[in-house]
Parts: sequence; C-alpha cells; structure tokens
Amino acid sequence: MLKEGVQPSVFTSHLNFLQYANQDSPLLGDDSGLNHVYDSHVAKGYAGKFSKDVIEMIRRQPEVDYVENDQMVYALETQKG
Repeated sequence: MLKEGVQPSVFTSHLNFLQYANQDSPLLGDDSGLNHVYDSHVAKGYAGKFSKDVIEMIRRQPEVDYVENDQMVYALETQKG
C-alpha cells in the first residue's frame, strides 16, 4: 500500500519502477509480477508476486506505507441486518 495522499504522478512512477525492478529480478514461473492495482480515493496500492529482492526495493521507496504477505482473512462473527 502506498501512503495516503500520494499524487497520481508518483503512483504512475512507482508502477513504472515496479515493472523494471521485476524485469531485473523476476520470480521463476509465469505468475511473477503485478496482479492487481488498487487506485481509488480510499486506497492506492497493488498485489502481485515478487522476488525477495524486489520486495526489499519496494519497501525502500519513500511513497510506500507498508508491504504485507498475502494471507487468508476470516470473519469471526456474522453481521445481522
């Protein structure tokens, strides 16, 4: 996820950086790279599969708020109404 208030030009530049970084250090296999982009007024970020080297480069970018591993999320209770 990118930091709140990131300008559209910075977001575009970050995605360009990501493309080149992944070309230089891809995972083995066909599913390496960007899978989904989140670009709304609520959140800006993306999901994908990247090598450890690329993930470390992503973390060091000043516009990045945080990086999370993919994980399953479960509801503990159901909502009524």
